[in-house]
Amino acid sequence: DRQTMANEARGILNDWLNRVQRHERLRRTLAFLLIVVLLGIAVHYVYEVLPRAYSLKITGGDILSNRHYVAGTLRDDIRPLGVGLDVLPTDGSQQALSLVSEGKLDLALIQGGLDLPFPNVTHVANLAPELLHFLVRPDIKDIAGLRGMRINLGSKRGGTRVIAKQLLEFSGMKDGIDYVETNLSTEDLLALRKDRLPEVIVITSFAPSNVADYIVKQHGYSLLEIPFPNALALRQGWVADTKVMAYMYSVQPPVPPRDVRTVGVNLQLVANSNLDPRAVFKVLEGLYSPNLQMHLKMKFDETKILESSSYPLSEGTRMFMDRKNPFLSQATLKKVEAL
Repeated sequence: DRQTMANEARGILNDWLNRVQRHERLRRTLAFLLIVVLLGIAVHYVYEVLPRAYSLKITGGDILSNRHYVAGTLRDDIRPLGVGLDVLPTDGSQQALSLVSEGKLDLALIQGGLDLPFPNVTHVANLAPELLHFLVRPDIKDIAGLRGMRINLGSKRGGTRVIAKQLLEFSGMKDGIDYVETNLSTEDLLALRKDRLPEVIVITSFAPSNVADYIVKQHGYSLLEIPFPNALALRQGWVADTKVMAYMYSVQPPVPPRDVRTVGVNLQLVANSNLDPRAVFKVLEGLYSPNLQMHLKMKFDETKILESSSYPLSEGTRMFMDRKNPFLSQATLKKVEAL
């Protein structure tokens, strides 16, 4: 029975311990090995708590985008945590993902919903939905009015183009048949005269968008409502039903004249898979700090950190999520006490 087996096991253990006690060389060897193990553990924990400084490269895409502004604000707020960030512009999310995958960038703020299979990329955090802005000439009143128009979707290496083409296809429109795609950069758009601008300009941004604000006020464009976010969400998991509030971009004339629905696309932070998890942890500390949110005038909800993830989770994100775990905190305390 169990009691007999337990007694036998105890007897075997006691016999082995007695032999060890009588064998001086074996005792010394075991003691030496134990000391080596304890010293290794001590060195490991001392190494873990040593202060570190990191020098990282991040991109927020187009230099005029809100992502670039977020990256720049993060750079300024995270410096006291021992993290130096170089903010480098790129043509869009696809190019940013490629550079992160190749190890030429450590981090990137990218547009969600791309589902591009880049290796060596990990998910760090989901931040907040950006809003898809369809800026149109005043005579375009609805989605049907886009037919036959020039629609600027931004860089071919950007994420806005991928998302907008899916939305246009869902609306029954094909490039080259129902509309003409153009791929002017934001800088090119801002440099063109009104009569040279495409009839439709698509950008992805938090609201208010500085670029949208300029195009509306300087060139008289309005904001087109996208009436089917919920229907699109049934097909695409990355879609959020969002709104641009009335008068966001102009009061006279009102743009938009009322709250208008549009598609929201989650903004995500990704990292190269070889980036030190402790560096990712520090970046997340800065990202969710009250200082950053005060400077950006917006709040990132930590409970949604894993939403819309299409890449493996970063180990640094796991560490960050576990930092408030009472069990882990107690375990860490015990280790420090033992050390």
